[in-house]
Amino acid sequence: MVRLSKKAAPFFLGGIPCGKCKSFVKATPFFKSYPTVLSAKGVLLSNNNISTLTSKLKMMKLTKLILAAAISIVSLTSCQKEAPAVTTPTPSKKQLLTAKVWIVDEVKETQNGTSVTLYKKGAANNTDDFSLVRNQYKNDGSIVWRDEFGDEGNDGQWELLNNDTQLKLSWPVANLSVTVHDVEVTANSFSYKLIAAPGIYTTWKFIPQP
Repeated sequence: MVRLSKKAAPFFLGGIPCGKCKSFVKATPFFKSYPTVLSAKGVLLSNNNISTLTSKLKMMKLTKLILAAAISIVSLTSCQKEAPAVTTPTPSKKQLLTAKVWIVDEVKETQNGTSVTLYKKGAANNTDDFSLVRNQYKNDGSIVWRDEFGDEGNDGQWELLNNDTQLKLSWPVANLSVTVHDVEVTANSFSYKLIAAPGIYTTWKFIPQP
């Protein structure tokens, strides 16, 4: 670094030494006589220019934010449209039938278009009493049962036939077998018709055991 002598130092303080009177003669400072880089033509930034540039920068940032948000929304919408709809498969009659233990809700006998209620759960003066009956249809084709007299067993057999519209019920020990018709099964009900002769049948309706 070059050290400045005491004689040269006043120049940078705003004056030059007078040889006769040893006083300082006022002179135009160097930094006022020659423009600096910042004050050169074409580089000097006025307040208006600074304000304009700041506004442009803000607008550029805002535009980028808007574009980024738009891209995100489009991407999210696209993903939502492409997502496959979740569907719950409809259970089969077999699945519905084997899912519950069934008790008798109602029994009606029909002859030539005239129906008579033989039993209604909870009703008074029923002709027959099926309140003790319980049937559980197992996946292996067996039946766990209890009849109207309270007798129990697990030696029954069942099989859905004819596109699940018919149900074959068998008790091999007693050598008994019957096929019922118009089988309907939902999550809360199960019914069929036991046909005795043309125009004569009994409709059995069941509900899940509470």
